[in-house]
Amino acid sequence: MKRLYTNEPELHIYAVFQHPERYCGIALSFDKSIHIDVSQFSNLRDLNVTLTYDNSFIDNNLLVIKLLHYQSCDVFAVMCENMVQSVLSLRSEKRVVRTIINQLEKWQTLFEKLKGEGLTPSEQQGLYGELHFLQKFFAKQDTVFILNSWVGTDREVRDFQYNDWALEVKTTAGNNHQKVSISSERQLDETLLENLFLPVVHLANINLNVVDISIENE
Repeated sequence: MKRLYTNEPELHIYAVFQHPERYCGIALSFDKSIHIDVSQFSNLRDLNVTLTYDNSFIDNNLLVIKLLHYQSCDVFAVMCENMVQSVLSLRSEKRVVRTIINQLEKWQTLFEKLKGEGLTPSEQQGLYGELHFLQKFFAKQDTVFILNSWVGTDREVRDFQYNDWALEVKTTAGNNHQKVSISSERQLDETLLENLFLPVVHLANINLNVVDISIENE
């Protein structure tokens, strides 16, 4: 079952649901003359990425990205919204497809980390803070600009970097909200930078299922 995710006439993006497995996901319909390779996403534990024939349009294929495990639903929801926001201003179908694949490649690193034992509590804490800040960032800046500056998924030293500025999100929990950990001195290296920001996200409750959040001024 699929339903349109956006009302943009140039975009055929759908929210999908597979019964009886109860898998949810997002799908993109595009002209079958546009060739893409999804084999690189075949080993993700929590995501199923497939390319199939679209029964709704005779000359289209359907790229389907489904979530298989609901413990990752919060991360998946942010990923889907990021993908949609990144293509809203595009009018070329080829650019839309390429951008969706590029975004999926960025998120691939994160979902690879979720394999096996999953993220450690410290990694979960850091990820939650980074995603929360990303959500706040979306409300104030151009979406494409934000996604281009988000380099944390590529295992870079800092979470965000673009031209002459960089930003590293630090997440604290419990009573130590005034103390942050620096994993590398390079995170504080201002060489070639005009501005380096260090916002702090504080989790008032270490239980990441239900948390109260405050953000310190950088």
